[in-house]
Amino acid sequence: MITPILSIITNVGYDHVDILGHHIKDIAFAKAGIIKPGVPIIIGPHMDFDAKKVIYDVALSKQSKLIESTLLHYESLNPLEITYNDETYLLEDIPHYQLENLSTACEALSYLNAHEVQIESDMIKQGFTSFHVPKRFQVLRRNPLLIMDGAHNLEGINALITSILKLEIKMELTIIFGILQDKPYEKMIEALSEISKDLHLFQFIHERALDIDQVTSKKIMMHKDLNDIKLLLNKPFVVITGSLYFLRAIDPIIKEMIS
Repeated sequence: MITPILSIITNVGYDHVDILGHHIKDIAFAKAGIIKPGVPIIIGPHMDFDAKKVIYDVALSKQSKLIESTLLHYESLNPLEITYNDETYLLEDIPHYQLENLSTACEALSYLNAHEVQIESDMIKQGFTSFHVPKRFQVLRRNPLLIMDGAHNLEGINALITSILKLEIKMELTIIFGILQDKPYEKMIEALSEISKDLHLFQFIHERALDIDQVTSKKIMMHKDLNDIKLLLNKPFVVITGSLYFLRAIDPIIKEMIS
């Protein structure tokens, strides 16, 4: 049996509901299963109150200290300029929603450094400057601007929208979207339509892919041919988002167009 020196739960959202449960408390309880007796648990900042209460109760029952991360101080968002241990770091192309994950990681670093697991400042700096998550607000091209983000649930879409708005870009936004059948696609489309009038939904091949014929919204244009993406990629500001299965399906097209 592995006994960690620290456990971390970054966030609790409505993802993988078919596995973890359909209610936030059920999902939190499932995630709290990683808590080991006597081992501290760090949670991300701004966690849902009900989820945090469930995790707190599990931690209490196992005599594990609960540590809630503090959001890092930041000066700017593009690039993201953050302060940690009196050092300032500039992170290019990092969306606002990753700030909470970075904050949680820094909370873990602080705990480890305080408990005889020393991590050199040069290693921390290298970690910050090389931080990159493929298909998570990934800038594929700067001119014209093309961003890919695997926002595959409603929380992810809302976080993506926040990050897009914080860029304060005045150009018309084109959104290319593909999603699975079991996601709240109607709410996701509605949310995206609030920031873009040039919204495109694509059919792709996957056993759980949304059948776009079921979509009744008039706020989105439907496409059954993935090659239609080629007609959209040279618009001034394009964001590709949705299921990671969709993003993988269109990878060859994207690489062909931007190579």
